[in-house]
Formats: sequence, C-alpha cells, structure tokens
Amino acid sequence: MKVLLVQLPVLSADLAYPAEHVPLGAASVGAYAFLHLPGLDLKLLPRDLCTWGGDEAIVNEILLEDPGVVAFSCYLWNVERSCYIAEQLRSRGCRALTVAGGPEVCPDNTWLLNKNIFDHLFIGEGEKAFAEFLSCLARGMRVADRVLASEPLRPEELVSPYLTGLLQPAPSGSILMESLRGCSYRCAYCFYHKSSGLTRALPIERVVSEILWARDRGVREVLFTDPSFLARPDASGFLDTITPYTGGLDLYVELNAEHCSGEIVKKLKDCGVVQVEVGLQTVNSKALKSVGRKWSRKNFVEGVKRLRDAGIVVTLDIIVGLPHDTLDDVIRSIDFAIEKELYDELNIYPLSLLPGTELRKKAAELGIRFMIEPPYYVLKTPWLDYDEIYQAFSYAEEVTGFDFFPVEVPYLGSLPGNFLSVIELEGDVTPATFHSCSCSLSIIIKNPGWWERIESVKSFATSLINKNPYILLNWIIPSKLVPEGPAMLPFLRKLYLWRQHPLDREFFSTRSSVNSCQVFITRHDPLSGDSNVWIWIPPEDTGDGEFRIIPENTDENVAEDWARSLLRKITGEDNPGYRIGEVMYA
Repeated sequence: MKVLLVQLPVLSADLAYPAEHVPLGAASVGAYAFLHLPGLDLKLLPRDLCTWGGDEAIVNEILLEDPGVVAFSCYLWNVERSCYIAEQLRSRGCRALTVAGGPEVCPDNTWLLNKNIFDHLFIGEGEKAFAEFLSCLARGMRVADRVLASEPLRPEELVSPYLTGLLQPAPSGSILMESLRGCSYRCAYCFYHKSSGLTRALPIERVVSEILWARDRGVREVLFTDPSFLARPDASGFLDTITPYTGGLDLYVELNAEHCSGEIVKKLKDCGVVQVEVGLQTVNSKALKSVGRKWSRKNFVEGVKRLRDAGIVVTLDIIVGLPHDTLDDVIRSIDFAIEKELYDELNIYPLSLLPGTELRKKAAELGIRFMIEPPYYVLKTPWLDYDEIYQAFSYAEEVTGFDFFPVEVPYLGSLPGNFLSVIELEGDVTPATFHSCSCSLSIIIKNPGWWERIESVKSFATSLINKNPYILLNWIIPSKLVPEGPAMLPFLRKLYLWRQHPLDREFFSTRSSVNSCQVFITRHDPLSGDSNVWIWIPPEDTGDGEFRIIPENTDENVAEDWARSLLRKITGEDNPGYRIGEVMYA
C-alpha cells in the first residue's frame, strides 16, 4: 500500500511564500507512521511539485502515483484547494482513500465536515491515530469510523521528520522546527491550547540534533513554530544548552515580551535569535479579559525595549475586531505602539474565528458575524461595523506610513521541475500547457492584434481557470500593445471577476479585496531585462480605487511621469488617481 502525504503551501504572486514552504505537519505525522510500520511505502508529495505546481499538475501526478491513501494536512490557507484536489481525484477514478487532518478538521467546522469529500477525518494531533489507521489497512481491516482521534503523544514519543530523512529544507533554505507542543495560555481566539492544553517540551537532545542536521545542510534560517518560545519550564537552561550549536543560524521565534528580562534577552541574542513576534493585540483591558488574556503594560513595554536595544527585530501584532474593541480602541492600540516605539515591523490582522476556538463557539451569544468559509474573518461586531474594520487599516497606513496591502510584482524566472511561471500569449496555447502551470502564473500579452482577438483571449483564460481554479494569475500588457482610448480599461477590470477564490475575501484591504488576480501594464516587455515600471490596474469599487505605480530599478520621478501619461491615455482623465507603490518582488 502506497501512502502519499500532501500539505499545500501558502500562495503568493511573487512565489516568496511557496519558496519557504515546509510541510512540517504532514511530515511529522508521516515520520511517526514510518517508524512504527516497517516496510510502509510512504512519502511526501515531491517537493518541487508541492511547492510550485498548479492544480492540474498536482492532480495528474497523484493519479500517476496510484496511491492507496492520499492524506491532506489542512490549514486555513490550503483547505479549499485540498478539497478541490480530493474531489478531482475521485471524479477521475482514483481508487485511493482520501483522508484529512490538521487544524481545519474540528467538530464545529461544519463547512468542511458537511462536504463529505474525505473518506476519513483526523481530529487533533494525528500521529498515533494515523499510524493505527494505516496499520488496520495494512492488515486488510476496514476502518468503519469516519472521524478518528487519539490522545496526544508524550514528547519523547514524537518522531523527527528531519532525522528520519522524510523532510528536507524549504527551497529558500529555511526550516520550521518545534521545541514544544501545546500552550498554557487560554486565548479564546487561538487553537493551540485546544489541541493540547499542556505545554510539552520536546527532549533537548532532539532539538540539538535537528539544529546540527540543519547546519550540516547549509540551512541559514530556523523558524520555530512554538506558540511561545519561552514557555518551557527550563527556558533559560534550554537556551544555554542549544547556544553552542546555533552558530551561523538565524532563529525566528514567537514569545511573550513580558518574559524578556535582561538576562533572557542576552541569552536569546547569544543563541542567534534575530527576530521575535510578540502579541499586543489591543490595549483595551476589557477586550483582553473577554478573550482570556491579561498583560502588564509596564513589563510589556520594557521587554520590547530590551529586545530592540539588543538589536533583535520585533514584529508586533494587533488584532482588529476583538469583543468590546471599538474603532477608537483599535486606534488607541496603534497609537500606543507608535508612541512607545514597540515595533520594527507591525502586523495588523482582522480577527478570524477559527474552528475549534472558544470565541467561535460564543460568536452568536456575543453578536459577532463572521465568514463561514476560510479565513473566517469577522465581518461585524456590536462594537465595530464592517466599514470601521476597513477604517482601522486605513488609519494604520496613514499614521505608520506602511503599505499593509502592497502589490506583489510576480516572479517571472525559471522554476525547478519545469513548471511555467510565464506564458507568452502570442498565438494559440495548447491545452498541454495547462498541465505545467505553476501555482502563480503570469500571462504576458505578446500578440499585437490581441485586442482584436479578445474573444480568443477570453476562451484561453476560461480553459486555464477551469483546469487550475486555485492558481494565482497575473496579466501583463507591455505599453506598446495598449490600444488607443479607454475601451480596454473596463475589460481589464473585469479580469478580476472571472472566478471566486479564497484569497479574494480581504474586504478590509485599502487596495483591493481581490488577491488571486493582478493586472499590470508595463513600460517594457518584463522579460527584456530593461529597467521597468509596473502600473497595477485596480478593479472597480474596491479599496481606494487608485492605480499603483511601481518603479523597478527605475528613477521614481521618471516612472511617475511616464505612468501619468499612460494613465491619461487609458482612462481619458486628466488627473487619474494613483500612488507610488512599494517594490515587492522576489
């Protein structure tokens, strides 16, 4: 029996997120089964395919593998795509059992459970239950229960997917690592403590062995997945133990700033920690209490100051939409972070009511409306309405100068596995091309007569989307192929509306709620190597509605003059609204 593990990446147009993809969850479950079931034919979906492949490429490869079991690790960023692939396997005659686990599989996630796509579902930490399931199948036994679960394993029972040879570093050269599981905090919006309420520290020997494994393979960055890096009872001693082995590695961790004494900060620095993420969330004490959090304002500020004084980059998190938080409260939190200089980087998130969390259970009681589909964003609370959530992000951009919704200039280079990041649309495109698309595909218009053949372009796009509904699309039109007059602009804006996609739900975005598609006009052919200027075309009636001018290795004033002239040409307006965007490209 062949077992195939699938954990799909976060998607981004510049392919930066896929490049950092490490399927740690799937690999951890697989490593335990691999160790306890000798002779088991088990593997991860090939790294290049999982990282870069489009939907059709992944479906075709799984069909070729002809596995007995396909196991999906489902997170809010990949669960809908995973469901689609599982449905395609079934509709194309795949005989494999399809199963799913991960944070998305919870008893209260009726959106997923009611789909009836997967043959079996695993709730909670899945190592033991999955291994027992495979053991039954190997002995020819039928597993009657659709929903399966088991108690979490003891730390010493967990198996390293790196040391067993199942998992390799991300294409970017980074790895994810865990030093503990579970969480002693009880934040009502978080799932960590629901999956395991006790903090279970992994043996230090395993952590050291994985660090040495990483160094031997040229890894430069280690991102710890621990919900709170200093939550181990022996945190100080733990840092002392691993420090001799972390030379040459940059460590990234999440922690509670209130635990950062001068001694601990020095040890973090000596250990190689270069960046930490800390959660302020809000300064409203009533809101914090309502979600099971408490804080010492003084200790928090002092902890962050120590971290920053030591040269450790601090990323600060603020949540918009917590119970009892008004727009004024969110503004106070942002102003507090600025006044006290609490960050190098600032993350502002809308509240998500994740499956399995206390806050999701209490949503109706609290009068909170939220999306039933991922990413489960809060839409309205008794204290904050739909428009005010948008206003909170707009205010944050205004006072910080950050662009929280930057345009991603797409990656246009070659990819491992011969996956296509670019299709040059000169004539007809054969259907075979759709099987080699990457998860972010740029379509560069090359045919001077494309506008006269617009129906052919539409047909091509429809076929492409039907085969690859979850890939990201980037339409690129060199300026020399832009027709005279404003007739083209409505068509370009409609390109955003040709499908529904999970990444198109950011209603609070100051740029656009649509992230699955981007439309650009460029000064030069983007493959020519010339210094370029990108004009991002906004959909209608979304965000601020402004065009974005993105200079790429180009003088900003030259870029702006050229872009302003072109925008007058395509809009018919003397002063079309635009802003200079940040250069975001891999």
